[in-house]
Amino acid sequence: MAEQIDPSKIDFIKVMPDNSCITTVPYIQIVLPQKYFDNNICEFVGKNVNTFGLFEVRVFRTEDYETETPEKYFFKFKGMFMCTPSSVTEEKVKIESLSEGDTIETNVILEFTEGATFITSTVIQSDVNVARRMLDFMTLGYLPNILDYKEIAKYWADVNVSNGIKLGEMSQTSIELIVSELCRDPKDYSRSFRKRIKSDPKVDTKSWKLLSTKMIPRYTSVFASLTSGDPKGNLVSMISKERSGKKQYATPLEDNLN
Repeated sequence: MAEQIDPSKIDFIKVMPDNSCITTVPYIQIVLPQKYFDNNICEFVGKNVNTFGLFEVRVFRTEDYETETPEKYFFKFKGMFMCTPSSVTEEKVKIESLSEGDTIETNVILEFTEGATFITSTVIQSDVNVARRMLDFMTLGYLPNILDYKEIAKYWADVNVSNGIKLGEMSQTSIELIVSELCRDPKDYSRSFRKRIKSDPKVDTKSWKLLSTKMIPRYTSVFASLTSGDPKGNLVSMISKERSGKKQYATPLEDNLN
């Protein structure tokens, strides 16, 4: 099963007879966090880059792109595709976090001048490994805040189906449960974003904070911390939480044991 990228919906690229797409504006950037490459979500393949289709695009429509404020778009393709950037640079960005404080991270910037190959082929073959990379996106806490909270579970399920993974009703329910647990209130990581929406219907539904599976136990209970993949780090966090009198949340396993 192959999925077709529809270039007609994107006005800064043009489809060619060989099904590739070239850029039609002076300058374009694709923004990819370095951690995507570190964890095999994206990869360099010779002069090409094989990337998951969920990222920010900056479009510069004049020759004066060094001073121009770019238009920003969010690419939401349900799979991997190959592109051929004119050059590659880096930028440093500040990331805010309640758990670790502000940190500086690196973005890889794929640069495309006019006429560069933005997409090597608009026909993308299905690949079960794409579903595995989507799982990495979620469990590592890397999914970017491009999707509305209510879109995440459907997008994940669509990625699986587009790449040959058949989902039953129970599997879809599992995806929704995982999304519900990993997406946290950005002001209080101990609370799910789902509960934040219920208590504050006006909240920006793209403001969720995705935590990795290793981080979640730090914000639930001491028991969960001890049974997690990082018991030492999580236990330190939970001791601090205990001393400060913050609420702890029992896990289903604890309820059964009691």
